[in-house]
Amino acid sequence: MSTATSGRKALPRREHNLRALGLACTVAGFVGCTEPGAEPSLSDPDALAEVTLPAEDACDEVRKWPPSRRAQESLLLDAILRVRDAGGACPDTQRFGAGEPLELQGALVCAARNLAVDLEQTDNFGHGDADASNVVERLAEAGWDTLLATELIAAADIAPERVVDEIWLTSAPHCDALRAASWTQVGIGYIENPLPALPDPEAPTMWGAYWVVVLSTAER
Repeated sequence: MSTATSGRKALPRREHNLRALGLACTVAGFVGCTEPGAEPSLSDPDALAEVTLPAEDACDEVRKWPPSRRAQESLLLDAILRVRDAGGACPDTQRFGAGEPLELQGALVCAARNLAVDLEQTDNFGHGDADASNVVERLAEAGWDTLLATELIAAADIAPERVVDEIWLTSAPHCDALRAASWTQVGIGYIENPLPALPDPEAPTMWGAYWVVVLSTAER
């Protein structure tokens, strides 16, 4: 499978209406996924601005991303790096040491943003979208060929660090995914989905924002 050139950035180790839900999905190759159980440096508040997305057509819609969204993505990435750097226990009592550094990868950012866009457009919450059924397929569309990848999503109009601390770290599969040293590549996607002042019962807006983290092993 051909791979497009994508930007890479090495990363160091290291109130609102609450409508929150978290989901993780790990995919090996192209097999079906299960439901088991990803930040810029604090000195770099907009690391996502420096990432080059692949030249694949699948990334065209999310290539020019508003600074406000990139800022939220960077804050989420920062929260994840802190968790990996600190190590610690997950709800299943499994303990993790400090994780290896993550590499911010343009193809993974593309895949994460594409799912975020689909979730916002459909007011849905799940790992499938109109064009791909799982995270590995979305990565392939972005030109990234990997044996194993995982994807975490959350729907919540809250601060990025609360997504990590209050949604994902309280769930064993999500916590395991964020802390596992086996993941070396990361991509982040965020999109706002404002709740209307007067909701339309015929077309309800369920969530105030969507957050997506894609973690992967290196390309094969």
